[in-house]
Amino acid sequence: MSGEKITTREQLTGFIGEVVREVMNAEFEDLKKSNQETVAAMRSDALAAFRGEKERSEKGLMAGRFIRAVAGGKGDAEKAARFAKNVFGADDGVTKALEASEPSAGGVLIPTEWSGEVIELLREATIFRSLMPRVIPMTTGSLQMSKLTGGATAGY
Repeated sequence: MSGEKITTREQLTGFIGEVVREVMNAEFEDLKKSNQETVAAMRSDALAAFRGEKERSEKGLMAGRFIRAVAGGKGDAEKAARFAKNVFGADDGVTKALEASEPSAGGVLIPTEWSGEVIELLREATIFRSLMPRVIPMTTGSLQMSKLTGGATAGY
């Protein structure tokens, strides 16, 4: 009807109906596409939340196993390691962590790891840092410095 002249009321009603249908169909398709994108995003968020919950659950399980092993060892690290090995198996993460403190299981070969994040968070909050002291970077967290214990002596 785009090239024809509208002369009657019925033609005008039909033309308006066509235009409204076209506009409504376009709007409906846009809404449908937007809805599909929203549903996909919600599914993705739900899946990510499930994975995060599973990860938190796994961490909670490991913490519970650790507490159970320490209680089974009555606070003794070696007994807790043996308890964990008997109950959870030698390949369990808790068993390996507890055996890391046991010298007979090679624990002396595992270096102690320290996180620099705690120091970084506290560093700027201290009053002493505001006095601009000399900062000496340390790779191990401790530093030994030589010092003089006495004055100069002379003899003849």
